[in-house]
Amino acid sequence: MQGLNKIVKKTLSNGIKVYFYKDSSLKRIFMTYNINYGSLGYFNNIKLNGKKITLPFGMAHFLEHTLIEHSYKGNMLHNFLNKNYDFNGMTKMETTTYIFIGKKRYKESIKELITMVDNPVFTSDDIEHVKNAVCEELKQSNDNRYSKAFNLNKRNLYSSFEAIDKSLSTIGTVEETMKFNYDIVKTAYDAYYRDDNKFIVLGGNFNIDEMTNYLEEIYKGIKPHKVKFEIIDDKKFELRKKEDVLYDNINTEFNIITFKERYNKADVLKTDIIIHLFNNTILNTDYIDKLNDDKIISGGIGRSADFFNGVVEMSYYADVYDSEKFYNEIINRLRNGIDYIDEKDFNLIKKQMLVNEIKMYDYKYEKLHSYTDSLAFTEEIDTSDVIRNITIEDIKEEISKRKFDIYSKTNLKIKKEN
Repeated sequence: MQGLNKIVKKTLSNGIKVYFYKDSSLKRIFMTYNINYGSLGYFNNIKLNGKKITLPFGMAHFLEHTLIEHSYKGNMLHNFLNKNYDFNGMTKMETTTYIFIGKKRYKESIKELITMVDNPVFTSDDIEHVKNAVCEELKQSNDNRYSKAFNLNKRNLYSSFEAIDKSLSTIGTVEETMKFNYDIVKTAYDAYYRDDNKFIVLGGNFNIDEMTNYLEEIYKGIKPHKVKFEIIDDKKFELRKKEDVLYDNINTEFNIITFKERYNKADVLKTDIIIHLFNNTILNTDYIDKLNDDKIISGGIGRSADFFNGVVEMSYYADVYDSEKFYNEIINRLRNGIDYIDEKDFNLIKKQMLVNEIKMYDYKYEKLHSYTDSLAFTEEIDTSDVIRNITIEDIKEEISKRKFDIYSKTNLKIKKEN
């Protein structure tokens, strides 16, 4: 990761990993406190202290609200805003993150954030209050139709667990949220807010050894979080469903196709970059222009690669005129991708990636935030060096291993009148 090669990793005496970034040019302190627990249904079936438990969808998001709004200082959002801090909580698919950027009394703020997360004081009455607030959010939220299509596609990728709730909401439903009680919320907290399941990213102009000692002092006053825990997963690789359809008020059909492949966890960063280079080389401007001219798609082709639990999900999506032709084009293009790799295109795309990395160095807080997200998958930080060292032969070798034969398709179709 360009410009962040000064990251220093330390493990505190309680097992919590801390990633320090010291930089004299940073005028404010950046901190994220992260829990490896998100909205994905993978986290719902667990054994806690030997007992099987099923957690409801939306619990990770609910816990985030609860810890912020009912901390030992009341609503922690107000506490940080009063110090002119940027502060937020975010629940993603695989992680929950609490983040602040600020300067005023920063040591006090570090202790406040850790205490908020590690010393919960919420009560049954607080749970009822959060239920009402979250339900209001659910009632007002009008999930983007495209988000629902992606969520349906994600749901169908896995048969061993329910990745996304059948409502296609990642933060639960009003009906299910109203059933939450103190016991189930506390159970989810105990299961996932363990010391071995958290990590901190801390950036600023400070002495790393002194900061390490300060964190150790904070945790001396906090009860350790250690429980006997496991996620129940039979690790089946089959799809739940190969093809599905949604209908909505849209002008052009929208298609998603996602290929599911295994990857070597030790090489996740290199694999991610290879997939990016491969996609951008074979799905070049000339090819996309041809699909538009042939009235197969309208506009461009989006693509993404998501890594989770030893699986990489490679998604391709577009507004389409002809679904079957779009799917066939993508499948054939990927399966024969080695034939379409052009050295000139490859070198240009590689140079552009390096330029973008250098540009991002000017936005260190954003880069630290990006690094926080990547830590869920890899601790490698030297992105630029990895990009620089990848060759066409590396791409051909990696892609030749992939069959592109396990995939799920989702069609967002135009809703017609009765």
